[in-house]
Amino acid sequence: MKTAPSASSQPRSSDQRASLWPTIAPRLLMALLLKALLEIGLLVFLASLTSYVTFPPGLRGAIDRATPEEVSGWAFNEATPRDAVYVQLFLDGQLHASVSAKAHRPDLVTAGVTSNPGHGFVFPLKGVALPPGPHRVEVFALHFAPGGNRVLIPLSATPRSFWVER
Repeated sequence: MKTAPSASSQPRSSDQRASLWPTIAPRLLMALLLKALLEIGLLVFLASLTSYVTFPPGLRGAIDRATPEEVSGWAFNEATPRDAVYVQLFLDGQLHASVSAKAHRPDLVTAGVTSNPGHGFVFPLKGVALPPGPHRVEVFALHFAPGGNRVLIPLSATPRSFWVER
């Protein structure tokens, strides 16, 4: 005894497929929009995480003095408050010197920046043959990012400057 093929196993006509489209299309569109939103959310999360790890928000500092005799200031990373931040001095766009910011600065404790006064830096410039005229000073904190990358983070929004007289 043969049974008649079920309705689901019979090929659908183009009219039947066309009649299903209005019910499937909105659901398909919603699924695609949800997928796109989830992908965007994931990308934003990953970008934020990468930015946070690469450019630590707790890294603070300043150039307090920029003269022909010295450049001084402070640098502090809230994530590692006991560790000295490694800083680099650039004079007129060229790397001049590097030091650990571990000079004694009790004013940082008084100001409430940190409980450890050992976050100052001094770059002596006496004896450096600087030509007469203006000189641009920038100090960067050297941050070791994941993957062995090194990132220079400026301690001030704009370069400082001083003038050398002769």
